[in-house]
Amino acid sequence: MHSDLERTLIGELDEVASNLVVPPLPSLEATASGRRRLRAVHLGRGDRFAPLLVAAAVVLLLVSVTLATPERDEQPRATAPSATQEPDLPTTSRAPDDVTPPAEPRLISYDGDGSGRAQVRTRADANNLAGAPDSFKEFIGGTAERLSRGAACDQGLVGVAVQSLRTDGYAVGAVNDCDGGYVAMWAMVDGGWTEIQATQDLWSCAVLAQYRVPSDIAGDTCYDDVARAQRPYQRR
Repeated sequence: MHSDLERTLIGELDEVASNLVVPPLPSLEATASGRRRLRAVHLGRGDRFAPLLVAAAVVLLLVSVTLATPERDEQPRATAPSATQEPDLPTTSRAPDDVTPPAEPRLISYDGDGSGRAQVRTRADANNLAGAPDSFKEFIGGTAERLSRGAACDQGLVGVAVQSLRTDGYAVGAVNDCDGGYVAMWAMVDGGWTEIQATQDLWSCAVLAQYRVPSDIAGDTCYDDVARAQRPYQRR
């Protein structure tokens, strides 16, 4: 649009210029006083268009400057988003449908010799603990062998008798050394089995709470060392 207007103005200026007759330079003539003066020269027909030519040139210059200068108040135009551009949407992770939930812990009770316990004297005996994890078999087998090697008697009951085990990391039984012994509780702590309590009386309520021992291993009664009293205990 700008170039069409400029071409129109230039065409009109060319037409004016073609009719313009440039007057000859004024000549000098001698005066009576010996000085020279400018001789009057009459303007031709085209001389009267000279002001118009100058005015048209000024108009053309102003129009060009106006068209070339952007308006300050002009607001930027909004551009439509590309057809291939997609908004960034937050992604959410979804659990696979075939994820198997953890199995419920199982309680295993042993009655190897009718006493309600499975007797373990050697590492080989620990293999009879059906359903127990290999880590527990290794732990109990090693404990029983150490007792046997250090026993002070030849014919006494020496070893470990496992009463029950829960597959999420708890077990209870008895540790026998000749004529003595105690009731023991074991638990999986920091990735390994360990004895967490040994007693010949009630379980300590504080220890049961510390290791969150379930009631099907510890029973429903414990001893409160602070109150020095027996109290009920319940934990799933």
